[in-house]
Amino acid sequence: MVKRLAVKSTLAVSLAVYAENAAGADPVSYEKEVLPILSENCFACHGNDTENLKGGIRLDTREDLESTVR
Repeated sequence: MVKRLAVKSTLAVSLAVYAENAAGADPVSYEKEVLPILSENCFACHGNDTENLKGGIRLDTREDLESTVR
């Protein structure tokens, strides 16, 4: 249940970022706006610590996040 909520939350943040960019809004800074949210809420289970990685999902780099969303 928690895993699904975390993945859904991450996807929601990612989709919001892409939707704003597609709508012509000011670009969202991954490093300044998205990364702090992920760091606070997701990195304990989905960061660079491979021993504690949950579900094989890493979110600590933009590339990892984008590959999860695709």
